[in-house]
Amino acid sequence: MNSTLRIMIAIYKPRGIDWLGFKITKKNPYSYHHCFKQVYGDYSDFDREYLLHVGAILSVKGQDYIHALEEIDYDAFRALNHILLEQNQTMKPPTFEYFQKVKTFLEHYPVHQKK
Repeated sequence: MNSTLRIMIAIYKPRGIDWLGFKITKKNPYSYHHCFKQVYGDYSDFDREYLLHVGAILSVKGQDYIHALEEIDYDAFRALNHILLEQNQTMKPPTFEYFQKVKTFLEHYPVHQKK
């Protein structure tokens, strides 16, 4: 697990689920997701905490979901990244309301089923 992800876990206290609601298991561990694609630039030289500001706590299944969505519907992918960035900016654990918003989104864009 990289150091940025460790710091984010300490800040956001995800309690065994990722920011898309996928349960964390040995086969589905936490993973860092860049909400702002690295291909557009890495601003770490300007902001030492850049990776903290543009990341989301996902799992392997969460990463699979969001990248499958990117291939199917890029606008929906961007909208979901916006939701993740809004959560990131709170610097607090996700709320019930946040997870309701995500649940509604996932129901509207069923890329694959949760297990």
